[in-house]
This record gives sequence, C-alpha cells and structure tokens, in this order.
Amino acid sequence: MEIRKPLRIIPNSLSLPKVSPIIKKPSSKISQSSQVPISSKDTFIKSSVELRDPGKTSTRELRKTKEINETGASSTEIPLNPYEYAKKYKTGFFINHGPHDPFDAFRLAKLSAERDISFEVDGFKGEINGKEVFVNAHPPVFYKMNGEPFPSADNLDRISPYKYIEVLRNSKAPVKFDFKSEKAIDEMAKLAKLIPKERRMGHMFLWELTPKEYMDKVKNPYRRKLIQYENFTLEQMLEAKRKLGNVPFVVSARGMTKAKVTDKEFLDYVGRTLKGKAEIVEFNLPGNEPPPPETVKYLWEKYGIMCEVKIRSLEEKVFWLEFARREKVPFIGLVDDPSLATPAGKHPEDEYRDTISKLNGLNPASSTGDTPEGFLISDNAKRR
Repeated sequence: MEIRKPLRIIPNSLSLPKVSPIIKKPSSKISQSSQVPISSKDTFIKSSVELRDPGKTSTRELRKTKEINETGASSTEIPLNPYEYAKKYKTGFFINHGPHDPFDAFRLAKLSAERDISFEVDGFKGEINGKEVFVNAHPPVFYKMNGEPFPSADNLDRISPYKYIEVLRNSKAPVKFDFKSEKAIDEMAKLAKLIPKERRMGHMFLWELTPKEYMDKVKNPYRRKLIQYENFTLEQMLEAKRKLGNVPFVVSARGMTKAKVTDKEFLDYVGRTLKGKAEIVEFNLPGNEPPPPETVKYLWEKYGIMCEVKIRSLEEKVFWLEFARREKVPFIGLVDDPSLATPAGKHPEDEYRDTISKLNGLNPASSTGDTPEGFLISDNAKRR
C-alpha cells in the first residue's frame, strides 16, 4: 500500500491527502504517490441549522451531557496543557512562537495573558557585557549572526523572564520553557515553579537529532557557537524534564530534509530514541515547512510521539485540523500569528468551527456553542 504525498496548501484550494499506514519496503523509504483530494474550500457549504429556539438545549450542553454519559464527568475538564489537550481530543493545539526581538516579548506576554494563549520563555544564562545574567533571549551570538542589536548592560533588566511570568501567573496561558544554554537549566526550573504544573512545557534542541554530516557543513563560526550553546544531550533533557516536574517536552532537530523525515529507518531511530522520554518532536525543516502528514501519522501510531508542525497561514491551520479529525492523529501546531493560537480551555469543536468561520470571512461562533445561521462548515464537520 502506498503512502500518499501531502498537498501543498494554496489559498483557494484546500485538500486533505488520504494517509495510509507505513509498511516495510526494501528501499526503507516512505513511498509517495499522487494525492487524492478529500475536501476543498469550495465544498464548505451553509449549515441547515435554524436559529436557536430558547427552549432547545444548546450544542455545548448536549456535548457536555454526551461526554458525561460516555466517559464520566471528569472527561468534561479541558486540559490546559497543549500536549494533554491534543492527546485527549486527537486534534491540534496551536501554540504561539515567541518573537526574536526580546523587547517585544513583554507585549506578547500581556497579550497571552489577556487571551489565554501560550507564551514561550527563551531562557539564556551566560555572560553578557562581562556579567553573568539570566534573560529572556537567545545567546548574544544569535543576534551577531543575524546582524541584530542586542541589549546593553543598562537595559538587561527589561528582559528578565520573571517579569513575563509575573504577567502570566494568574491567566490560563500555557508556558513553554525554551532552554537556550546549559547554565539556564536550574534557573528555568526555579522560574517554572511560578506556573502551575498543568500549564508547563519544555523545549530543547538535541544533539541526538543533529546529524554529524550537518555539523560538518556548518562553516559560519557564529552558527557553530550558537548550536553549541543551544543543543543538549538527551540526558540533559531528561534532567531538565525532571526539574520541571516531568512535564511534556518538545525536542528539536537540526539539518533535516524532506527526504530524511520520510525515511522509515530514520523515523524508527527517532521513535526508539524518544519513546518514553520526550512527547513531541519538531523537525525544523527549511523554510518552516511542516513535516509530511504520513510522517506525523507514523510516529504517533507506532511510537506515541507527536510532531510539532509549523503553521504559516489560516489555510494551513484548517488543513491540519482536517487531517487530525480524519486520521485521529494529534499534533502541536506552532504559529507566529497570535490570532491562530488556541485559547486555553476552549473546546476543540468550538475552536474548529471558529477557525472555519474565519476562513469563510464570518464572525466566530457564539459563546453559547451553537452554530449561528449562515455559518459555513466543511463536510467533515457535518459528518461528526
């Protein structure tokens, strides 16, 4: 049976590939063939739902009753942790990626607290301007590499991670603790205790997911130094995970290609390496390309490992939500646009319908959980 090639998203055509199980092949490659469209933007049609009768039970109330009857009252509690949310509902949770500009992070932290969307803390501890500091930033070499200015000794206090956490403490926003230097491990563990455990996640780049052949090609001295700062061993990741309270961890790779992440032998290496240690893997493909859907499906079904998928548009968000609903494969979405992020505590059915509504240029669904008159939903949504 062949694995079908994922379809590139374009604004006027959304298609979901039919994903088949990966089977052993002599070449050890995941084969790809032409995609079979399942749905498209043109298939979004009007719902036949009438205006709500005040005497009728709302969609949200019916859903809550159904969940209690089927799985018990506790199942109605919506997890605040992105990983637990995606795992429970077999869907995607979209987390917001932090800005490269450390001075823009405070504005984003306030936005995250207001909207209950995730926030990413970049924890770097090391020497800056002759003084060892702990700041919400990449290592200074990152900014040198990109020709960007870095804070001077006079304003480092403005990017203290504790300032951002103070803003977020009383919200429902999940916090992703992104480790940027080995010296930051203990400081980040201390910082994480200010956020309830159910809202914490961790992130590290791994040496085990950084091929030697890639490092051999890295000639830029700034990039080499940056990688040495930001890469960790699996053992160090497990230490940080323990200190954060054994919360879900995202681990990132470097030097990946589309061929690499569709190679069955490599995917099995990833699965065996991470199983029982890290919950989520991000392949960090060039151009922020997401991994192929068949790769996401394979790692989840065989090893229980989610993929972090970079989402660059509303159309791509819809594509991956449709994929998760059809294949029952959860994932974590990474977005640079806060409006695409998932608000913590929002039911996935409401998030899905609101996303489709945005795609069709309508206002999001009402807070009652009902589908308003004229709301557009996909064929997949109607079948559920």
